[in-house]
Amino acid sequence: MLTRKIQFKIFALFWLVFLTQIFAQTNFKKIEIYGNKNITVSEINSTIAELIKSESANTNEQIEKIKEQILNLYIENGFYFARIDSIKIEDRKLKIFITEGKRIRIGSVEIRGNEILSDDEIKSIINLKSGEFFSPKILSERINKLLDRYANIGYPLAKVEIENLEFANDDFVNFTLNISEGKLIKIDRIEIQGNNTTKENLILREIRIKRGEIYRDEKFKQIRKRLIKIGLFEFVDEPQIFFNDTTSGILIKVKEGRMNSFDGIIGYVPEVNSSRGYLTGYININLKNLFGTGRRFDVRWHSETKETQEFELRYFEPYIFNFPAGAELSFYQRKQDSIYVLRRPKINLEIELTGSEKVSEIFKIIFHLSQTSIIPTATEVINYQIFESKTLNIGAGILYDSRDEITFPKSGVYFSSSYEIGNKKITGPAKLITEQMKTNIQVTKFQFSLDFYHHFEKILNSVFVSKFNAIIVAGDGIDESDAFRFGGTRTLRGYREKEFLATRALWANFESRFKFSEDLAIFGFADVGYIYHPIIPPRIVNSFSAIRAGYGLGFIIWARIGRLNLTYALGKGDNFKTGKIHIGIESEF
Repeated sequence: MLTRKIQFKIFALFWLVFLTQIFAQTNFKKIEIYGNKNITVSEINSTIAELIKSESANTNEQIEKIKEQILNLYIENGFYFARIDSIKIEDRKLKIFITEGKRIRIGSVEIRGNEILSDDEIKSIINLKSGEFFSPKILSERINKLLDRYANIGYPLAKVEIENLEFANDDFVNFTLNISEGKLIKIDRIEIQGNNTTKENLILREIRIKRGEIYRDEKFKQIRKRLIKIGLFEFVDEPQIFFNDTTSGILIKVKEGRMNSFDGIIGYVPEVNSSRGYLTGYININLKNLFGTGRRFDVRWHSETKETQEFELRYFEPYIFNFPAGAELSFYQRKQDSIYVLRRPKINLEIELTGSEKVSEIFKIIFHLSQTSIIPTATEVINYQIFESKTLNIGAGILYDSRDEITFPKSGVYFSSSYEIGNKKITGPAKLITEQMKTNIQVTKFQFSLDFYHHFEKILNSVFVSKFNAIIVAGDGIDESDAFRFGGTRTLRGYREKEFLATRALWANFESRFKFSEDLAIFGFADVGYIYHPIIPPRIVNSFSAIRAGYGLGFIIWARIGRLNLTYALGKGDNFKTGKIHIGIESEF
């Protein structure tokens, strides 16, 4: 007997050395698998692909790993008694012979240790039925689902162990789920670190967690996304839970970003035909966190031409009497071609109805009230004069935002929609008002935006963005001041800023964004839009309807001076030399 054992060991050693030499000298051209009926060849090849590609694929140690991977694949699918009978090498082919055996089914499942959740609740969650095929992978997923359930009712320390695993006649498996539920966790303390300027009360209001409330894992996981989306923090660490015998709580670490931003570009149009030169451009200054309370103050100036300019002021109060309701006061003025001046003071009231569990999915209802005044300025040119008027506008809208962040979103949806109705009263000039004219006109405005973000991690870490938008203005007797300006960087790229006058515009933007590093992102884009306006007395004597498209390439560079946006876009009739170049910088301080 001893002699036979020695002979066997010598033979096995010889065989291993022989296989090692063969694999060391052979590059497999083909892998053939025999005996598999329930697991496909493609699944097996996918499982061992990385091992075969390895430089050490033709060593005995690597072959043993290949066997182990294949057997693990079978076990994950319930074939506990599968075996690999042999591996052969013939003509640079790797041949694997498998005996699958029977697939194990679930017999009886016993549940122990549970008090908070009943047996029926647990069985409903794990959904394991007697007689169905047994899969350790699926069982693990169901157990994780059960643990998630415990974590969302205040028991994040619950544990589930599989005990008494028994196989009956190679057909069925019986086992016990032993549950340790742990203790109920309440949030007694909330510690925040890194908020040097931002008030702690603002952060507590945003995360919607109160001291003494029961821990819920789903809500806990939303904290980081919520804080990132308010735009005050450069970085938010994953919250941590801590506990001891007497107390428990959560720790939130934040790193504040710069609280103010500057966004703009300035250009100069030189003197032409004795006409003095003038400045053109765009400036936007945002103070995002006044006194550390989340209050905002914005100033915006935009000069399109010498005679056309915009100016806007905004102030936002995030919490009124500590309720999740905010108010914004704004003033907007537009001087249009020395023909008229439009002024609009406005107040917005927004009420947040975000769910208590998914605090990062923001949902708001918005109400607004404004008055639009039109003041004619070209009184010397009667034929081109806009009527003096005042319009009282009232409207409402909704906003939903599930994006993962706001500066460079990778996933989620953004949706906003509003409807406004206005009562316009024409007040002058009296010499142009006829008896047939309506001096009280109803004007309605509808706006719609829907953005989708989808992250493709395996394709150069890219993000595909699709945006759909619409603005529609309607009413009898509307004039040029009721229409809106369309085109440019924020709407239809490849055309001048606010090149088109419209009462209806529907457009879509598509982008593929590739972020190559923390400092550089490149995106290709294609935009398409439909634009329409009717005859609008006194200046617009022809209606206009068109479909326009634009496309191009853009860069986003994060530098010390701020975020630099560079876009090159082509519109209808453009060639390489006539493409539009848009440069903008957003600097924080």
